[in-house]
Amino acid sequence: MTEEKQKEKQKEKPTAKPLGLKGLGLMSKIFMLLIAAGMMAVSLSAFLLLLLGMLPGVVEMFIAKGSSRYASGTISIFNFIGIVPYLGKILHSSEPGLTAQQLLFDIHTWFYIYIAAMVGILMVWLMPQLGSVIFLGKAQMIIRKSKNSQQALIDEWGPDVAKGTKPAHPSPSAK
Repeated sequence: MTEEKQKEKQKEKPTAKPLGLKGLGLMSKIFMLLIAAGMMAVSLSAFLLLLLGMLPGVVEMFIAKGSSRYASGTISIFNFIGIVPYLGKILHSSEPGLTAQQLLFDIHTWFYIYIAAMVGILMVWLMPQLGSVIFLGKAQMIIRKSKNSQQALIDEWGPDVAKGTKPAHPSPSAK
């Protein structure tokens, strides 16, 4: 196929990608919208706490491309884990609007919410490296075992077995 035909085929394919929350599935998006609507029904301050608290996850979802959409899902889930205790505190309060306002202006609230998002970011960054270190160590153990087995065969059958040639006579220990 000529280069011109390949370029024409590439032009025919749609290249526009839809914008939106790419890191979560449809059910997760509906769940988040229901939570947001519930917080708005409780109080505007509670909704504002949810909106500002979920900011790291939402920003990551909008900038995620390709396979990093799973990373944005991870960050969003950890971010949500950080905000859930405060949403529970608001919902179990006798005055949810006042509790939400107090939480909005408490520096510890924001510290814990954003630390949870940071844990999600660290998971995304560190887990691939940790996985590669584990697999590299496992591969090195397999190589070491193979070399030990190879050396045992050489010791038993002689150096000709390593070259792939048939020995003229087996070693005395093989008899």
